[in-house]
Amino acid sequence: MLVLFWACSGLYLLLILGLYILSAEHVRGGIVSRRSGGAERCRERTSLRARARVIVPVTGAAPDLEVTLGSLLGQIHPNHEVVLVTRDEEDPATPVVRRLCEGVSHARHVLGGRAEGCGQKNRNLLKGLDAAGTKPEILVFCDANHWAPPHFFDSLVRPLDERQAVLASGYHRVLAEDRAMGTLGMLISVMAIHMLQGIPFITQPWGGATAVSAQAFESLDIRRIWAETVVDDYSLGSRFLKAGIRSRPVSDACLLSRLGGWSVGRWAKWLERQLMYFKVFQPVLWVLVAPAAVVLTFPLLFSAGAVLGAVPGWVDMRVALPAATFLLAFLGVASLYRRLVPEEIPWHSWIAAFALMHFTTAWCYAGTWLSNRISWRGITYEVGRGGKVKKVVCADQSESG
Repeated sequence: MLVLFWACSGLYLLLILGLYILSAEHVRGGIVSRRSGGAERCRERTSLRARARVIVPVTGAAPDLEVTLGSLLGQIHPNHEVVLVTRDEEDPATPVVRRLCEGVSHARHVLGGRAEGCGQKNRNLLKGLDAAGTKPEILVFCDANHWAPPHFFDSLVRPLDERQAVLASGYHRVLAEDRAMGTLGMLISVMAIHMLQGIPFITQPWGGATAVSAQAFESLDIRRIWAETVVDDYSLGSRFLKAGIRSRPVSDACLLSRLGGWSVGRWAKWLERQLMYFKVFQPVLWVLVAPAAVVLTFPLLFSAGAVLGAVPGWVDMRVALPAATFLLAFLGVASLYRRLVPEEIPWHSWIAAFALMHFTTAWCYAGTWLSNRISWRGITYEVGRGGKVKKVVCADQSESG
């Protein structure tokens, strides 16, 4: 048991410190650019030339929807149009979108209709593409529920405009509006994925902030793939990867997500959905992740048990001391990661959420072995390999989260 502890604890520290070393600057880039006057910077740059179309699927009526959509409509770019897509007249987002589009010459609204053989988001994106026509050189796909800094669009499309890439992606970070464990867990989970996005040899596009060459998009037949699958970014990324094209991460194309009042259960449902996408699109890697779940949890459980057991003398000090050393190292690593969050978060709350993230991730990963269903926005899909939708199991369109 002690040998297993030493092996797992060593691997844990190697992985988590390696991730920090490789990606901390990428995450900081999204924070620094927001503070350093991005709007002024992009005005000083050479004007972008390529024609771009921005497709934004929208659903539900979040309290800050007008603010987040307004931040997208207010982006600086000389040659772009924004197509906002809602499901139908019954979608609570529809009147909000129509009101925002009034008087905005570069924005328009279309209805996507209810999806049958694919995810609802994919259906909305496809209808947005139909409305965009054949003229755009760059296609941009954005989520509606994040705030975009003024320079966001400029940063995202510039690698394509300057012919440095055919696929580029940003990400988002969470601004926690309370200190609930579910909210802080979301913050840490999103930050961890953001860090993975910053590693060039494993990065994947994120559907909330992706720019792609229209020519490459059409040549790789992404429309057909989206018409069959449950989610947009995993299916697009997998197709491009098979063609030998990996997404270029853009650190300062970073959106801001204001979250508050999240329960641990709500966070776990979100996290399990992300892992289910991983399962259906990259099943071999998903299976190989199993040892990582052990590495995440076993050293913490063993160390906590050994230290507590040493107090009444149940555990030998030769075991308890290495365990205590690991716990101190864990606290140091957690504090290091806390430096990537500019907001003030009490140290004890951060440590608790950081530890809980490990166990929640392992629990949610275990849950993916028992299911082939993915639920999103009140709709449950039964999916097969490659993310193909076999059938819509449940469609409660009234649910917004």
